[in-house]
Amino acid sequence: MTRNTRAMTLAAFEACPSEYAILASDGMILAVNAAWRRFGEQNGAGSRCGPGTNYLSVTQRAAESGDEIAATVAAALAAVFTGNAPSARIDYPCHSPQQQRWFRLHARPLPQRHEILLVHDDITDHVQTTRLARAQGVPAARAASLDTTS
Repeated sequence: MTRNTRAMTLAAFEACPSEYAILASDGMILAVNAAWRRFGEQNGAGSRCGPGTNYLSVTQRAAESGDEIAATVAAALAAVFTGNAPSARIDYPCHSPQQQRWFRLHARPLPQRHEILLVHDDITDHVQTTRLARAQGVPAARAASLDTTS
């Protein structure tokens, strides 16, 4: 990869609006993009969710404390790390004191590497649109087509 290609790849990683992190095979966060850092700062996590933090350990500890979503995430990541699943996708709530919000986690291995790319997409508009449509009696298939965010 040329120096220009590396710089362009890094710029694209940083510019992505979704939160991105790259995990090592042991679950350690190796790199995050600007959106990931911004989300952490805005939600009081700061550097506790950045490089050097073991994402898998954090999810496993939360699972051991009874967090069912964390248990699902930990199991899905373990399956991707071991090659038992080609990827993972989990929709989950992540509410703050100020707002209700939902995210979709994507996890997939990086080609020819022993690392995983994690992507957290904000799907709040999708969830709210679908719920509103269903509350108004719109069939599920039609409700999904009303949403332009997914």
